[in-house]
Amino acid sequence: MNVNQPPPQGFPPPGQFAPPPQQQGTNGFAIAALITGILGGVCGLAIVFGIIALVQINKTGQRGRGFAIAGLVLTAVWIGLGVIGAVAGIANSPRDSSGEITSSGSESVTRLRAGDCVGGIEDGKRLTEISVSPCAQAHDGEVISQFDLPKGAFPGEPAVAKEAEIRCTGDIQRALATSPMLDRLQISYLYPDNKKDWDRDRGITCLVFEASGAKLTGSVPR
Repeated sequence: MNVNQPPPQGFPPPGQFAPPPQQQGTNGFAIAALITGILGGVCGLAIVFGIIALVQINKTGQRGRGFAIAGLVLTAVWIGLGVIGAVAGIANSPRDSSGEITSSGSESVTRLRAGDCVGGIEDGKRLTEISVSPCAQAHDGEVISQFDLPKGAFPGEPAVAKEAEIRCTGDIQRALATSPMLDRLQISYLYPDNKKDWDRDRGITCLVFEASGAKLTGSVPR
């Protein structure tokens, strides 16, 4: 007599194999992609995490596809905003492609160059941005020279100011030694006056102004 007995409950029929159990947790790379995407992409890590997450999710069936895709989308948005900001910055820059100031505007004090004509400087006032304009327009002062102080720990504001005064006085007297305006000019300088600024930029900018307070027009003659 032929007896056909079904396999015990819970086991696959003979000749068949049960598929491996699917992992149901949320993929860690997907979570990382979302977090880094929210934080601005963090140097492209969101893209790397997102791609790894999608590949792993396709294989394991884990949750988190939406997190991975959101991280990629957020990174794309940050990149787009960065491009727009860069284009807008270039469009609004007072400098032309050669670096010459061709329109009135503002410039970071750390990006000033020798020959730039500036306005709005007040003695003792801390500045991060400064007004600039073509030298043909009336302006307060002109950048004559620049230099960096030696690397090292911040020596304190009085020491930095003293060194800036000594160096700028020598540089300007040499640069304008034959200028007919030398006796009418007052020397000034921009310098880092705290440790934070010193650690970021140890540059000194040397400028001249009309001692009488009058506006300058045109570059200071050499």
